[in-house]
Amino acid sequence: MDYDKAIELYSSAIDLNCSCSTDTMFEQRCKARLGKMLWADALLDAQKPFVVSWTSAKARSSTWSTTV
Repeated sequence: MDYDKAIELYSSAIDLNCSCSTDTMFEQRCKARLGKMLWADALLDAQKPFVVSWTSAKARSSTWSTTV
């Protein structure tokens, strides 16, 4: 597998769709980074969907500040 090309393409896709990047994009880039032994970068990609989901859920919730 061409990990460098995969990382480049997934990074471009994520940059183009930053507001709607899917978990799959981060997952696949994470796998490519693991293949290159880029542990810290892979960890960031593995954590990113949780941050995006939390931020989106928080932004959509009109009662978030009163429930926390």
